[in-house]
Amino acid sequence: MNDKHYTYDEFKISSEKYKNVEFEAALEHTGFGKYNLALIFVCGLTLFGVNSEAYAVGYVLPSAECDLELDTYMKGILTSTNFIGITGTCCMWGYLSDTKGRKSVLTISLILAFVSSVAASFIPSFWGFAILRFCNGIFIAGPSAIVYAYFGEFQSRIYRSTAMAWMSLFIALALITLPGLGWALLPQHIHFQLFGLPVTSWRIYMFLISIPNLVAAIAFLKLPESPKFLYHSGQIEEAFDVLKRIYTINTGKPESTFPIESLQEKVIYQVDTSKKKNILKDFWGQIAPLFVPPHLKYSLAAGVMQGGVFAVSSGLLLWYPDIINQLSHSASANSSATVCQALSNVHSDNETLVACVEDNINDQVFIQNIIIGVAYLVSYVVWGFVVNFLGNRNFFGVCMVVSAVSLVLLNFLTEKVVIDVLFVVLLTLPGICVAVINLIMVEIIPTYLCGMAVCVVMTAGRIGSIVSSSVVGIMLLWNCAVTFNLYAVNLLVCLLLVFIFPRNST
Repeated sequence: MNDKHYTYDEFKISSEKYKNVEFEAALEHTGFGKYNLALIFVCGLTLFGVNSEAYAVGYVLPSAECDLELDTYMKGILTSTNFIGITGTCCMWGYLSDTKGRKSVLTISLILAFVSSVAASFIPSFWGFAILRFCNGIFIAGPSAIVYAYFGEFQSRIYRSTAMAWMSLFIALALITLPGLGWALLPQHIHFQLFGLPVTSWRIYMFLISIPNLVAAIAFLKLPESPKFLYHSGQIEEAFDVLKRIYTINTGKPESTFPIESLQEKVIYQVDTSKKKNILKDFWGQIAPLFVPPHLKYSLAAGVMQGGVFAVSSGLLLWYPDIINQLSHSASANSSATVCQALSNVHSDNETLVACVEDNINDQVFIQNIIIGVAYLVSYVVWGFVVNFLGNRNFFGVCMVVSAVSLVLLNFLTEKVVIDVLFVVLLTLPGICVAVINLIMVEIIPTYLCGMAVCVVMTAGRIGSIVSSSVVGIMLLWNCAVTFNLYAVNLLVCLLLVFIFPRNST
């Protein structure tokens, strides 16, 4: 084995070729170029699609209220069905990605997500819509987590954090596109029948946000399997061929000039192709190592952290359009009142409102959410620039402290502009940290467990989102100030847990 340490400066090609090279060292020689940029686009488009599917329902509820005859209970069902589907099946997708490969799971699940979303867009009944949105949640569960493992396994350690930040920019683009498209389309009074199916503005909206998943699935058909997955599953030559292909696309030089002659033959996980294997036993064998030392503390810490940041960035975000809509219709919205005082007045007034008003959504809802999307965009760019010298752990800590302080300040401040800024901050920064936690897990967990590990912590995150979105409305009615303070404490707990991870992995 050649023990030579490869650095960025050694990216230049020499006549000497290295033999029996470890995978990470060989990956560094592929450089960073056109192939990585194409991968950022395809994997980013995947994040764009799955996040659009997850959050779109929050925008269509006011428009669909009359069409589907929704009450508060039914709105709660629609808000949570997608996330329940994601939560219940994410580990299954993680198992499949670690045993069958990343690429096939991503491709199949994205196609199924597209089909279920299109079907849901035009089904006329509430329960049909709810069931299909649940199925859609099942299918986006895989790519929403596995794409992080797939993408990270193509990036050398030098570029991994920065590349992950650039890929995550597409989440911000989704959060900008959703309210932007909604603002343009949802207020339009579109009503007609197509082949006996109802077509309205909100149904067209749901159809349009499903298209990126189909485009991403087609793109994955052209991409190879993760070379790191191939390498650690014993397919050494296949992994080597992928590395040479990346090198050629990035540098424009022929594969024959790739400075690595052979990879170290090191098999960590052998894929079982037996048709008679026990699936449940195999599944347990895949997930169990994450909950015994040395991975136990990392799995538990990352799960709690992901649940905590999802509770704010996703659970609270799902109610944010409704909160803004209520405040905008309140007579006290522009008076000297805190958020809790204003919400209290709105809830009192709404007790007398019983009539359904189609498209009853204020423009301020769209404007504020576009601002949040832009804030995500800026935050991901900042993460990409500062991560190499600040580190993921310190960046995570700063985000948690600033968000917690913002939540507490909501109890005292009355200036509308300041309140808007605080909401943007507290919803954005924890959302950025979802990708930070996933990156930490990709760095620290072995490849043969990586897909499952990311799915496990994302499942914990979705549970946090479901619990949060299910109770936040009731909690705000019960005691608004205590609700914001509890969310702040939750983020400070996440801050403490990040220090469980070793410094050199973050």
